[in-house]
Amino acid sequence: MVLKQPLQANALLNSITEYLDFAGVIFLVLRPDQTVELINRKGCAVLGYDKEEIEGENWVKKFLPPEVQERTSDLFTRLMRDCSPSLEHFENPVLTKDGSFCPVKWHNAQLKNEAGEVVGILSSGQDISEKKVLQSRLVHQEVERRRQLLTAVLEAQEDERQEIAYELHDNVNQILTSCKLLLEQELHTGQQSPFIVNTYQYIQNAINEIRNLSHRLSPSQLNDLGLEESILELIDRTNLYAQIKIHFAFRPADTNGTVTSGLCISLLRIVQEHLNNIIKHANATETSITLDLSGQTADLEIRDNGKGFDLKDTKRGLGINNMYNRTELHSGQAYINTSPGEGCILSICIPLPPKDETTDLLIPLRK
Repeated sequence: MVLKQPLQANALLNSITEYLDFAGVIFLVLRPDQTVELINRKGCAVLGYDKEEIEGENWVKKFLPPEVQERTSDLFTRLMRDCSPSLEHFENPVLTKDGSFCPVKWHNAQLKNEAGEVVGILSSGQDISEKKVLQSRLVHQEVERRRQLLTAVLEAQEDERQEIAYELHDNVNQILTSCKLLLEQELHTGQQSPFIVNTYQYIQNAINEIRNLSHRLSPSQLNDLGLEESILELIDRTNLYAQIKIHFAFRPADTNGTVTSGLCISLLRIVQEHLNNIIKHANATETSITLDLSGQTADLEIRDNGKGFDLKDTKRGLGINNMYNRTELHSGQAYINTSPGEGCILSICIPLPPKDETTDLLIPLRK
């Protein structure tokens, strides 16, 4: 916009002030020294001040929060020099008379005199408070929808694990046990056929494997053993088939502390999943597991001295995705720190709900 008179005595702006007062957006004219030359009725309503309390005041120092003053002042200086497309639009909060903040989306244009000199900035601003509230609600709804979806998926996984575990234990294992008893009868007759002896040993191995698999699939021991003993039992079972030294440190809030069943299952599954990954892929000889529940968060860290990997070149598999999903389900954060030849560190941080707000089944931390 080109002005035929100096900004301070411009009759054109004075003549359109009444029209601007009927606009549904904020209109603001700033002088080169950042003081307010003109503001319309909508701007006064948003700020909560009378026109006389605004015009003549330094816009940045009085009407913007301290944390955005430097950035906005820099933007204003750049606008006075060059109103490029990247500067025409930006958002910032304004500070109202009652001390609250109102987010505003601005459109900016230079005001020039006949000589082409920039004599001010004209800004039109839209109060986007309702838009921000709506966006926040939509984000919250999306987070809640995803949490419900994760809950349904993980609960379905646990139900399926339980069903498979029971079928293995109650049906398949019973059949194998019956076969084993029949073979024992045959062995007691004194007929030591090497085929029968080997078959007997294979069946015993199968029974042991199915028993271990059934235990890994079902977290029912949590109710009886508590979280600490369940992890220790998992480590003992791992030591049966893996040549790796596992250290475990557990720090509960107190010996009688409790955690929700959902969180206990997730922590146990994360430890189980990451141990499986270490055994399958890391070539590690030593692993340390630390679970700290003594503060306001559940902090789980698993370190290994394996070969590590490059995160950028590694596709996240089902196991890692499950660990991230379980962490997200409890509003936590999961991090993997690794590089080739440097081992791997898995860090999990999950906020613990206040006990008086917990409605989920509680599981003891220790036996």
